[in-house]
Amino acid sequence: MARRGIPRVPLDRRAQRWAVTALFAVNGATFASWLPRLPDVRDRLGLELHELGLVLLGTGLGGLLASAAGGALVDRLGSRRASIAGAVALSLGLPLVATAGAPVALFGVLLGLGAVDVLTDIGMNVQGAQVQRRASGSVVQRFHGAWSVGSLGGAGVAAIAASAGVSLGWQLVATSAALLATVAVLAPHLSAVDDEPAPHPEGARRRPLLVLLAVLALSIAVVEGAPGEWAAVFAADVHGASAAVASVAFLAFSAGMVVGRFTGDAATDRLGAAAVFRWALGLAGAGLAVVASSPGAGVAIAGYAVVGLGVSVLFPALYLQAADTDGIPAGLGLGVMSTGARLGFLVSPLAVGGLASSTSLRLALAVAVGVAAVAALALEGVLRRAGRPREPAQR
Repeated sequence: MARRGIPRVPLDRRAQRWAVTALFAVNGATFASWLPRLPDVRDRLGLELHELGLVLLGTGLGGLLASAAGGALVDRLGSRRASIAGAVALSLGLPLVATAGAPVALFGVLLGLGAVDVLTDIGMNVQGAQVQRRASGSVVQRFHGAWSVGSLGGAGVAAIAASAGVSLGWQLVATSAALLATVAVLAPHLSAVDDEPAPHPEGARRRPLLVLLAVLALSIAVVEGAPGEWAAVFAADVHGASAAVASVAFLAFSAGMVVGRFTGDAATDRLGAAAVFRWALGLAGAGLAVVASSPGAGVAIAGYAVVGLGVSVLFPALYLQAADTDGIPAGLGLGVMSTGARLGFLVSPLAVGGLASSTSLRLALAVAVGVAAVAALALEGVLRRAGRPREPAQR
């Protein structure tokens, strides 16, 4: 059924694929374009580390609060309208990070950006799932790979601007203009009509499926989030690495994710989605075992690269599964999944930090991520059996 007010026009599927890829890259670049300059923001506002941590919770909290409603809104507006509106709002709001004159103002800006990000996040994944249904092979992993490339690009621009002495405000204004121009180019090539959910004969099963999606997403968020969040701290505190060497641990984790996302489609075509999910969890577990037992920073860094390679394919696969769960509208499924994921990313540092304070960081990472990985493996199997995949659309 066509969305009211949006005319049906012939859609170039190849152009749509590239447009979705660019939209993922834009989303990845948005937040990464200012995070490397966080010390500037901290110094300007005179924040202590614990105060900075509380302010930064705004992004995650905004996303968490908006996720459930965001999914329903995407279903109502259509994924093209929602993703474009979200991307435009994010780009326009980005310079506000540099103009916030007080911690509470910055918290409010980040809260709003996190909430708006939900629209783009869900909308672009609905578009990506539509491309996947009409593709002859797996393509969804490369969309998330584009997000990682966009994130690296945004961070690189921020680093160059900082080294050149460009103020954060002017850098973010220029970044905003570039992002808005990119959105304007890609917008006409997104699909204006979303696929209808496949009907399910047992509508009463919808709620358990949604609960499964949320808890599975929470588990995967811990598996992906905890190693990356603690990578630099692990290298510095456990192995006494310098700040420069410790930062390499996070870079190795990120590099592993980029490699995994650009090879994940080929692996999925060859082995199947279920097998890739299981192998990925196993690879992440093996890498984490290397990290937890590492005798030195070099071995830990190598382990983090393996962890990044393993976790890279988990969320892209889950996004597609949430959008394609039988009988559930794509926006609703992705909204519920996003709620669980964002909650997981919020609680994972608390869980690891709490365990580490009473035991050790080695043991805390092993226990928290290990339990989450086992839970994810079990829950994914249950969800795959309970939510039959949607039949692919006719090409």
